[in-house]
Amino acid sequence: MPRAIKAGLVAAAFATAAPFAALQAQEPFFSVATDDEVGRYIVGPGGRPVYMFDTGARGGDYLPPLESCLARCREAWPPVFVDAETNLVVPDDLDSQLTGMVPESEGERLVASYNGYPLFYYAREDESEGPSGHGIHTHGGWWITIAPDGEPIRTGTIPQSND
Repeated sequence: MPRAIKAGLVAAAFATAAPFAALQAQEPFFSVATDDEVGRYIVGPGGRPVYMFDTGARGGDYLPPLESCLARCREAWPPVFVDAETNLVVPDDLDSQLTGMVPESEGERLVASYNGYPLFYYAREDESEGPSGHGIHTHGGWWITIAPDGEPIRTGTIPQSND
């Protein structure tokens, strides 16, 4: 059964049967996919791969991800924006405690996060593709898929973070 992080909706779901049935019927916001290179990784709505941006590894600019990835970067790597009412439902193989939202650097919008990492899409791929953005170094850091346990998947030449 999918789990949600919004406590108000969970409490309401237990208060009456109708909201609980609606909660069960919701599509998970995050789910898990598998790729030969990276193994199991998190995907967002529609099965599209999501990435964390490691700016604290070799060749990074050491800025927070949402400050490092601005205008030109966001054309290639748009954040996974959500609104305050978004219900980040996850399937049983993901940890709902790791799911959340972080304010954009200017605090105007919210970005979906997993294990505290703000999440981004790669504009050059869609849900029918595997994580082709995994391991790219650009815009001040490394773009990395995230495992269901919340850890970055460091394959190939992706260095460990210095944070």
